[in-house]
Amino acid sequence: MELGDQCSTDSYNTSNSSNDEEDVWNEMDSPPFSGSEMLLIGAGAVPRLQWSNCCCSADQLKQQLKEAGRLNHILASKSFRFVDSEQRSLILGSHGVQVGGNRTYRTIREEPLKKGLLVAWEHEPQLQDPREFENFWGIAVSLCTMNARRVRLVELLGEYSVLCLLSRFQWTDQRTDGRSDRRLKFFKAVTSSDPRALGVLWDTEPLWRDELGKALLVCLRTLFKTGYDEDRDEFNILWLPPDCHKPRRVTLKSKDQTWVKFLKDTTYSMTVAVAVEDKLGDSPRCRQQTPQWFESPSILETAISINQGLPPANELRKVRGCPDERHWMHRADGKSWKCIWDVSSLIKPGGHVWVGPEDRLTILKPLTKWHLLLEVDTVKRAVLRDLLGLPRSERLTHWEYTDEEGESVDVRPIPVHIIS
Repeated sequence: MELGDQCSTDSYNTSNSSNDEEDVWNEMDSPPFSGSEMLLIGAGAVPRLQWSNCCCSADQLKQQLKEAGRLNHILASKSFRFVDSEQRSLILGSHGVQVGGNRTYRTIREEPLKKGLLVAWEHEPQLQDPREFENFWGIAVSLCTMNARRVRLVELLGEYSVLCLLSRFQWTDQRTDGRSDRRLKFFKAVTSSDPRALGVLWDTEPLWRDELGKALLVCLRTLFKTGYDEDRDEFNILWLPPDCHKPRRVTLKSKDQTWVKFLKDTTYSMTVAVAVEDKLGDSPRCRQQTPQWFESPSILETAISINQGLPPANELRKVRGCPDERHWMHRADGKSWKCIWDVSSLIKPGGHVWVGPEDRLTILKPLTKWHLLLEVDTVKRAVLRDLLGLPRSERLTHWEYTDEEGESVDVRPIPVHIIS
């Protein structure tokens, strides 16, 4: 076979080539190579395969790949271990033959989604898309109760501590009195109750994208310093105290609030955190005179997507219909669901739910028919694995619901409260 300067995954007979796309498709059904073919790289004669030509459901494919642990963000990569060097020896002596050897392994650390996303925003502006921030990559933390809630990242962009990062950002249309139409529309978009507002602004004002991207990058560089630091076992929260010009970093340890380890960055999820004034409890306003950091346990409010091939899925019941106020509303309920999980059958406490390869949660009790109260359970073998620097387990598990656009679950994730 002759290899030209170009190569393609598709081949065709050069003696019968045609500009007609239909002839090309017919030629692909021809008998095996005869010896007169040429393999081209990047040939554009054959049209791209459209997903409408496939009878498989894209949503079902995404669901199955997610449950099998084979669907990750393109900007992230899992850790892996390989043989760095190997030596072998063969010794012949009077006592016989001795065979020995030495093998050195090297482990490449995981490249989490957070790091890859920041690098892409810094070096590949043509790929910037703020609609990614509609995913649940944020954590709002109350400094008075330490209660926390999983929120969309775009919601944190509208917090006062984040907007103040742009106090000295120079907009191109900024007038002498400091006013700017672009800044006004940007602030209006990130503080809107509609999480799609920032994406709409990005689409409707294409000439502003370069400047909007730079403004977002200013916020991201600081926000991405927050979240769980696995090397230091610290959870960092962005906070701009009153009368301060520069933001501060509030640090929590896992011994303070055990749920912080649950928020580790992975290849499919990430966490940035901002302090908020809300109590994040039964009432929106705080009535405490002093902070309650260590006086009482705090709660992390989030949701878990169930891998339907693993327990306790066999104990749950699917209920058709959309959730309403009786079903314990969750922030992801803007999406339509075919079914919701009825968790009332989990009345016996003490069961476990694996969320991610290393996190095991103990089921305390169902708070209602639709959401659970859980507690972080320390897994000794996971601690030992971290101490020895061994790669993480590849076990199939359930996962925290954060990547809304990358998931196609047809059953609503289970809202959960994780107590510290």
